[in-house]
Amino acid sequence: MVDFAAVRAVESAISPRRRGDGALRRIAGFAATARAGRSASLVMVTTPTLKRTPLFDAHVAAGAKLVPFGGWEMPVQYSEGIRAEHEAVRTRAGVFDVSHMGEVQTSGPDAEAFLQHVLSNDVGRMAIGGAQYSVLCNEDGGLLDDVFTYRLGGDRFLTVT
Repeated sequence: MVDFAAVRAVESAISPRRRGDGALRRIAGFAATARAGRSASLVMVTTPTLKRTPLFDAHVAAGAKLVPFGGWEMPVQYSEGIRAEHEAVRTRAGVFDVSHMGEVQTSGPDAEAFLQHVLSNDVGRMAIGGAQYSVLCNEDGGLLDDVFTYRLGGDRFLTVT
């Protein structure tokens, strides 16, 4: 039998979600037992705090709804809605926060051949300083992720995932 009064007491004792500075976020979970005369056992669980990009405060100020995404706290929409966001980008400007994205450098005499093998676009067509949008494929040709690859030198590339 679950003692819901105990569960409510624990819920009310837990402080609101802490933000920033690497603190641990605390969440409460409970495992209910079906044994007669026993209440639910309560266990404190900790998870790492989500990382924040340098634009986090600007997202909050703009009314962003923030969600966990790959270990980061990222905006998915803003309080004025998708139509207002679309119109703002079309009539003024839009900014895409890329600071949460991964970077992979590939270099050496076989770098271009390797990228030709794993990406769907022709990296051989890129001039030094050029960039290309592509997709990263698995060994069966299935899609793993979309990427931007930059040619930094003759045999040096930077891929942003």
